[in-house]
Amino acid sequence: MSGIYIHIPFCKQACSYCDFYFVTRDRLIPEFVDALVHEISAVPLFDGSPFPSDPVRTLYLGGGTPSRLPLSQLERIFEALHRQFDLSGLTECTVEVNPEDVTTAWLDGLRDLGVTRLSMGIQSFQPELLDFMHRAHSSTQAHYALDTVTGAGFPSFSVDLIYGCPGQSDAQLRDDLEQLLAYSPPHVSAYSLTIEPRTRLGKQTELGRLAPADDETVAGQARMIRESLASRGVERYEISNYAAPGHEAEHNSAYWNHQNYLGLGPAAHSFFWPVGHNQALRWHHAADIHNWSRTVQSEGYQIWVDAAVAWRNGDLPGVNGPTPPDGIEIEQLPQETLAGERMMTGLRTSTGVDPDQLLSRYGHPLSPAQRKRVEEFRHQGWMEPEAPLRLTDRGFELADAIILRLLE
Repeated sequence: MSGIYIHIPFCKQACSYCDFYFVTRDRLIPEFVDALVHEISAVPLFDGSPFPSDPVRTLYLGGGTPSRLPLSQLERIFEALHRQFDLSGLTECTVEVNPEDVTTAWLDGLRDLGVTRLSMGIQSFQPELLDFMHRAHSSTQAHYALDTVTGAGFPSFSVDLIYGCPGQSDAQLRDDLEQLLAYSPPHVSAYSLTIEPRTRLGKQTELGRLAPADDETVAGQARMIRESLASRGVERYEISNYAAPGHEAEHNSAYWNHQNYLGLGPAAHSFFWPVGHNQALRWHHAADIHNWSRTVQSEGYQIWVDAAVAWRNGDLPGVNGPTPPDGIEIEQLPQETLAGERMMTGLRTSTGVDPDQLLSRYGHPLSPAQRKRVEEFRHQGWMEPEAPLRLTDRGFELADAIILRLLE
């Protein structure tokens, strides 16, 4: 199995741009961990399937903000994972943290648990932008956290930046980059601000109180980030992700390549594609901590243990095997859908998409219309001239439009 993802939904407060599932009631942490340990322990549910027997390569605790959890609760989670899964071959173990939670003692505890990589949401050092994004930390806390992380001895760490905010100037972004690069981060995730409908920014935009940054400004800031990071040996390997050699995020790469992974916790997604089968499954828990807790501790969840028999025989739950209980949504993915997903995720990476793999693994040769469009994109300088299908720097700026045209 490629990896395990655990969704820790707790946050100190709601960021103005975030539409991930989260809760701000820390008093729920103990009962959440109880339910999560129960869910991990119920994974005999997958007995006879590859999930508990195959060595897990990557483990990722995201959210939310996993750094809201005390070390004692994280220890319970890791103990349950080690009891249930083969983590002896783990090559990457990532925990997301926010600057306001970072202490030397907490980081020492993470390292003792086997965490090898931190992912920290800085977003900006500018006080006015932190206030606009309703971040819980200050610029001073961001610098303290980076000082502490860089001295903590983890093999790798990543920092998130956000650009393309309404009113964000190039000078502000340049200053953010200068301050960040002083810490020589081996990995940076740089996200253009997306205004989602159900967020505070979405409501302000709907009411006409906020105008998104224009496309030209956003594209220029993306170029500034790419050039600044490249000058320090941190190269783009995915449209929003940059890494020094050997520091690419293994866990996220598994998502882009349709490798099997298991999601635990509220709103967590899982993916499973049996070898030789012509369709895969993706399923997820409800984005509700109480619904999820009831589901994973219900009799119906235990009954789903029978799915193991179906999986062992190469059948899929919800297709030829038992259906999941209420609170779990399941989606059947035929190879045609998977091929489209692979085209979309692959073109967002520096390695691109291999047409031979589309045919051998997905049963999908490029159509004459797609081949024609590939040649058009190459002529425009948006795609590299030879296989595999890879976007140029200019192509990455137009990636969404290019992918849409190829999938039409």
